[in-house]
Amino acid sequence: NERLVGHVVPTALLLFAIRTDSDLNIQRLVWSELLSGNLLRLLVPPDSLTSILESSQSREVWCDKEIIECMITALAREVLTKESNEFMYEYAINYLGSYLWNPTKEEGTSKLVLSWERKQTVRKLIRESQAEVIASLCKDLCGIGKCKEDTDAKMSLFIETVDNDPPLRKKLHKIL
Repeated sequence: NERLVGHVVPTALLLFAIRTDSDLNIQRLVWSELLSGNLLRLLVPPDSLTSILESSQSREVWCDKEIIECMITALAREVLTKESNEFMYEYAINYLGSYLWNPTKEEGTSKLVLSWERKQTVRKLIRESQAEVIASLCKDLCGIGKCKEDTDAKMSLFIETVDNDPPLRKKLHKIL
C-alpha cells in the first residue's frame, strides 16, 4: 500500500497547494498533474495537517471549471475512492457539492436549483462513471452543501437532469 506518508514536506506542499485559498493556477496545475500521474490516491495528509486542511474547506468555495473536470475524472475513473484515499475523496466531494448546491451571489437564491452549467457537470459525472460507483457518488454529493436535509430533492434534480438523455436516464434509473 504505497503512500506519500513519511514524506511530510512534499505531501504538505502538495496539500497546501490544492487548498481552496491557494493560487488558482497552482491548484489547477497540481490537480491536473496528480491526476495524470495517477498520484491523487497517494496524497494522504499526516494527522498533524488534517485539521489545517479541513479549515480551508469551510470557507466559501469559488469553484473552478478545470479543477471540477479533474475531480470528476478522478471520481468517475475511481482514481479517488473512499477506500483508496478517504481524505481526498471527501475533499473532492465537498468541493463538487459546494459547486452544485451552494448558489453564487449572482444567483442570489437559496432555492434548490441546478443551473444549466451545473446540470452539464452532473451529466458528465454520470456519463463518465462506472455503473457501480454512480449511486454512491450521487448519494455522497447530495449530502453536501446548503439544504443538507433535502437529499431526496437533490436526488430528484439529478434524475430530472438526465431525463432528456435516454442513455444517461437508463444508466441512472437502473442504479437508483
